[in-house]
Amino acid sequence: MNSIIVIEDDPNLLRGLADTLRHESYDVLTSANGEEGFRLVSEKQPDLVILDLLLPGVDGFDVCRRVRHHGLNTRILMLSAQCDEHSRVQGFEVGADDYVTKPFSLRELMGRVRALLRRDTCPDVFPRSAPGVLTVRRTRNSDGSRESSLNEFGEQIALLKMGLELESGEREELPCQPYSGSNHCQFESPTSSHEQARGFRDERPGSLAGRRVGPYELFSLLGTGGMGEVYLATDTRLNRSVAIKLLSAHLSQDPELRQRFRREAQAVSSLNHPHICTLYDIGQHDDVDYIVMEFLEGQTLADRLRRGPLTIEQALQSGIQLADALSAAHHQGVIHGDIKPANMMLVKTGCKLLDFGLAVSAKDERAIKGTIAGTIPYMSPEQLEGTNVDSRSDIFAFGTVLYEMLVGRRAFDGNNKAQLVSAILKSTPLPVSVSRQSIPDGLDHLIQRCLARAPQERWQSAYDLKRELQRIARKHVEASEDNAAAHCTSNCR
Repeated sequence: MNSIIVIEDDPNLLRGLADTLRHESYDVLTSANGEEGFRLVSEKQPDLVILDLLLPGVDGFDVCRRVRHHGLNTRILMLSAQCDEHSRVQGFEVGADDYVTKPFSLRELMGRVRALLRRDTCPDVFPRSAPGVLTVRRTRNSDGSRESSLNEFGEQIALLKMGLELESGEREELPCQPYSGSNHCQFESPTSSHEQARGFRDERPGSLAGRRVGPYELFSLLGTGGMGEVYLATDTRLNRSVAIKLLSAHLSQDPELRQRFRREAQAVSSLNHPHICTLYDIGQHDDVDYIVMEFLEGQTLADRLRRGPLTIEQALQSGIQLADALSAAHHQGVIHGDIKPANMMLVKTGCKLLDFGLAVSAKDERAIKGTIAGTIPYMSPEQLEGTNVDSRSDIFAFGTVLYEMLVGRRAFDGNNKAQLVSAILKSTPLPVSVSRQSIPDGLDHLIQRCLARAPQERWQSAYDLKRELQRIARKHVEASEDNAAAHCTSNCR
């Protein structure tokens, strides 16, 4: 049973949320005070915290900062009447996993709760105003206190039980916040993701949902990044769901960034591998470049690691698949340049490598010299120093990701960027075996070799790295089987 703590100072809203969550079989604790709520979170370490921004004493931003400062991996869904972009961005910056503005429907909120706990569908596809849907509305009394009005809880529970069983004619569109931190979303309802996309169009202000880009009809925003936005869309020719990445309009005027965007398409188009996100199409519409990719159903490795490290078996499997993907890319002369958990998607078929936005050709000397680009915690020393970058830089990043899979925290850390860069350039992470017992023989050495500061001391190819991981995995399975057989023999005596 998932545990949830609700921190909200409005008694009506607090009661309504708690009753709804308990009816959905969650273990729920509540608090009306920021300071008390933080102590409760520290003590209980729940799976999810639903946190109001405006709290007496310590506000939601401060509570969120404290939770992250203490290294707690709980998910945080922030509620706020502040609908401006600055507050939303600040919420994510202090560590919130999702941010919901008021007023909101309880069905929308429950959708986001299930998505954060990975129990149900993407929060972008929950309807707002099917007949009788409960809406939480904030009002301010003459004495300055705040209240929320709710319909009768019996009606609320009945409607929540209906879930997605309403006919499409009863659905209305939902202007909800985009799901943060991922370019892809997860759909697990009985209907297909394509049917869901057609049933729930995103019509937020500024959203491109409903527009056509070439033969693609856009439905909902999946995520944003430095280069642009990714939308769930339908290929009207093949009637299938796709993810379409649009270069931001203001970036389209920059020839260098436009070239980088096209370079991503060229890099991925040369690759055909089961563990690399498939490119379907590239094009230009109204002077805006776009890339069309397969729509993946799953969660990013970054999202999964928020709940803690992977099992040894999962880490080995994902590591082998990632090394195999890198081997294929490097064989085609493509250096990814931004290997990190957020660029790896966990799907039913295993691990998929995403986002070749910083990819370069090993033959392009101008692209691999003197440019500092990437995500600092996963960048190799040569990337940080702006010197020559080659496939061994991806191998260094691979080592940081495998370390994080097994330990549950980054290989290199610091209180600020300067300390983080210094750690990568000068320090050596503690062996994985210090933090985790029963590590297979050879795995510590494999990771330490990936993380060697000098490229010539690392694994020289992803193929060799994959082969060594496969050997370690086989030995681990054999050792597990031998231990199981020995245990069975001793119990039978």
